[in-house]
Amino acid sequence: MILIPIATTPAISSWQIVPEIRVSGGDESDLVIDPELAGTVIPGGLFIELTPAVSARGWIGRRTFVDLGTFATVQRFLNEESRLVYAHTVSGNAFQNLSNSIRGRLSTTLGYFDDSELETVRRLGAGAELGMAFVQPQWNVEVWGGGNNREYPNFMVQEHVNQTATYSEQAWSAGTTLRFSPGESIDLRADAIHQITDSRDPLFDSDSWVMRGNIDAGPMASLFLSIHGAYQERMFDNRLQGENKDEYWQMGLGLRYALRPGWSASIRWGYSEYRRPNGTDEKAYRLTAGIHHAWGRHNVLPLPGVDVDALTQASGGSVREPDPDGKVCFRILAVGAEHVSVAGSFNAWNSEATPLSPVGDGWWGTCIRLAPGVYQYTYVIDEVWTPPPEARITIEDGFGGRNGILEVLPADL
Repeated sequence: MILIPIATTPAISSWQIVPEIRVSGGDESDLVIDPELAGTVIPGGLFIELTPAVSARGWIGRRTFVDLGTFATVQRFLNEESRLVYAHTVSGNAFQNLSNSIRGRLSTTLGYFDDSELETVRRLGAGAELGMAFVQPQWNVEVWGGGNNREYPNFMVQEHVNQTATYSEQAWSAGTTLRFSPGESIDLRADAIHQITDSRDPLFDSDSWVMRGNIDAGPMASLFLSIHGAYQERMFDNRLQGENKDEYWQMGLGLRYALRPGWSASIRWGYSEYRRPNGTDEKAYRLTAGIHHAWGRHNVLPLPGVDVDALTQASGGSVREPDPDGKVCFRILAVGAEHVSVAGSFNAWNSEATPLSPVGDGWWGTCIRLAPGVYQYTYVIDEVWTPPPEARITIEDGFGGRNGILEVLPADL
């Protein structure tokens, strides 16, 4: 018999803090800026890149999930100019479960970017978004809106006669995001975004539409494939007809292979085309290969085939042999709850299919027969989807939370 005790209010131990680092290198094409004016060329070529990051995720109470993170990218080109690119981003996301199927989101971002070859693109940015999503186990759709401000301290524009000012722009965006997971090994995402930009220089005031799509799949246990594409069409408000529109599209492919717990190797290729308002095109590519390590994120890999007793101890009870009847028992402390159930890949994530019953002193429990295999699961307490905070082996559920992983071993193993 398998017993899985869980407290409904996560303690500090339910937070996960993960430092990460990525070391990579690759090749990038040159970029031509303003070919009709100065014909400025931003040199590409071979480069090396270092990306450190740290993230913190956890629950506040039973309904609010918080995701905080920061990462920096340092990119050095191995060309005659020794071009150096630096970027730093700090982000925060808070997800509030308003009901079993409605979730709110508040996101904030701070960013800095600097390119040694073009000082005018140095920028500071800050933004916020507010979203509301309708959430189901295999899919969700979110409607969101937000704004951001970008300052370019080294880019001066003519504001009045004999008077210049630092260039800045404000953008207001609204969009719809659809996520769909038809199976455990594939995730689909599609975005439609409308953005209005108000710039210090009227020539850059614009109205744009962006369409994006992304497919993430795991064709093999340790191999992951990513395909993405995007298209943008932008109309400038204060330019002459025939010179007031530009277009941009990009596509990319990526492969990531899990080498061992916490370690992965990846290769990415991207291609883009930009059509300027004057009708000329700019094509660009980028190829990157690298090694990534995340301390403490062992749970993204399949469970290793090791000794049963050792695996049971290492997994905190998430891996066990079934009882003689092949049953697994779930138990959770939910004092004052009116309805408790367990949902997972074994019951098609139906929150009503496997109810738990009160067993005394605020505990709820049930035993169900499960065939040998690996399952994802979570608890539903009074219509609130509640991840198992005790589970040491977990995986992101694609909706801002985490599912526990339970492996049921053959009885005769």
